Amino acid sequence: MNAYTATIFTTGSIFAILAVSLSIVVGYTGQVSLAQGALFGVGAYTAAIATLKFGVPYPLDLIFSIILTAAMGMLVALPAVRLRTDFLILTTIGINFVVVAIFQYSSFFGAAGGIVGIAPLTFTGGRGAPVTGLVIAFCTFLICLTLAGLMLRTWFGQRVRAVRDDEDAARSLGISSTSTKLWAFAISGAICGVAGWLYAHFVGSVFPGEFGFLTSVQILAMVIVGGSGSLIGPALVAFILIWAETGVPALETYRLVFYGALVVLFVLVVPTGILGENSFLRRFVVRLRPGGRRGANVHGARASLSPGIAARLSVAHVSKRFGGNHVLTDVTVEAAPGEILGIIGPNGAGKSTLFNVISGLIPADSGTIELDGASLAGASVQRRARAGIGRTFQTARLFTGMSVLQQVRLGVGIVFTSSFRRSMRRPAPRDPKVLAILDLIGLTEVADRDATALSLAEQRLVEIARSVAMGSRVVLLDEPGAGLTHQELAQLSAALRTLRDSGITVIVIEHSVDFIMGTCDRVVVLTGGKILVAGAPAEVRADPRVIAAYLGQPQEQAS
Repeated sequence: MNAYTATIFTTGSIFAILAVSLSIVVGYTGQVSLAQGALFGVGAYTAAIATLKFGVPYPLDLIFSIILTAAMGMLVALPAVRLRTDFLILTTIGINFVVVAIFQYSSFFGAAGGIVGIAPLTFTGGRGAPVTGLVIAFCTFLICLTLAGLMLRTWFGQRVRAVRDDEDAARSLGISSTSTKLWAFAISGAICGVAGWLYAHFVGSVFPGEFGFLTSVQILAMVIVGGSGSLIGPALVAFILIWAETGVPALETYRLVFYGALVVLFVLVVPTGILGENSFLRRFVVRLRPGGRRGANVHGARASLSPGIAARLSVAHVSKRFGGNHVLTDVTVEAAPGEILGIIGPNGAGKSTLFNVISGLIPADSGTIELDGASLAGASVQRRARAGIGRTFQTARLFTGMSVLQQVRLGVGIVFTSSFRRSMRRPAPRDPKVLAILDLIGLTEVADRDATALSLAEQRLVEIARSVAMGSRVVLLDEPGAGLTHQELAQLSAALRTLRDSGITVIVIEHSVDFIMGTCDRVVVLTGGKILVAGAPAEVRADPRVIAAYLGQPQEQAS
């Protein structure tokens, strides 16, 4: 292999590492960043300064490049915690320009003259050769690709996918979107630091212009063309584009136009990319694989799901308003341990708002919420989920690309997703507890199917099973029967009674009066943000105030 070819493939290996690093943030965490060029520069400059100014021996300077770029990645992630995608893009563009400006105008970083004379890539520390650099770069790429792939198969990988698809649903499972984003950017930054270290030693010099906005666009284009939700796709595209750019001089001259046009073309025409999730090629490859097992082995599984410890949920004098609109006013309600409590009321009565306050999605203006006497005041959604409060939403909110078993398993992972260290463990393929819950809810036959491809009734059961898998002692169900047939409602009613009998307190919002009256032990009627009446189903159904307020009949006519 001649020096020219070795140089192309070495550069391709470096940019493949960069593509893998950005794919973790863009494809798996769902955060679009245009600061990757800056992180690349931080890694390269750290290696140069460590070796030339502080005498750190090669290759130990790699450690400093990884640490500093990981820290820089976390700093870049701070806006991602609070900003929407469009503002995040603008912020990361600004970060890229600021970092490059520091390199450009600071004498410590060599200013516009850069830093030269960096030791070459070698095995022994002596004089380097192009093929030697290629071997080191390509092996480093394979290591980064393998480690990133293994990391995405851990609980952390499940965690970043959940945050990408639906942050509120992820938080209701005890997953912290803030820490997930911070760690994802840090890992991405650390991999970027490896690429920067390789580049500094391979080229032998670093200059500010090599890490500007164009480089960030170039890396983003590789990820978009390769496909979000894939590591192999962006890496392969990186090799192809570097080879094309080197072989066609016009592409080198008009790089910004070329990469910009490439991004626009794929976003508009092929948004899934070549090997991204739901791409044609990815589906074709999956179909070629041997079929997986259908149906979980649940023989004796239910025995592994012992009855839970019933919990009492107390809501006292809770009020909530949005501007001048009083949505909840002095609401007091209590769910006894191991009962099914139904909440009914007209649209706009404040039912979903009450659930959002209980689960922590929105704070109450006043009042207290206690679980078995323990106050939940100030507790985040994640903390309440870990305390034992699970919930579903009006619209089934399932995570894309996950089977039923994987969705429910994510609920079991609440223990492993509460800290970064524990989240680096790999999930058990077929957890006995997950199998028991699938059997309990009646989802065994569809365990290996894509959850988002199921019927509406089955999707709602998956959400319920996922909440149960968390070890929830209280489950809040927001209109689980919406859109279901009478037969599906009967199945849902049976599932809720099964949960109650297993020691779980169930609170359900539903518009179907027959479903509520036939399923619940007690019923609360909410109207205008206030409790109208509470009691046994028969008593509530016969109450003239309920007939007038909820069924729309005049009170005197009903009497």
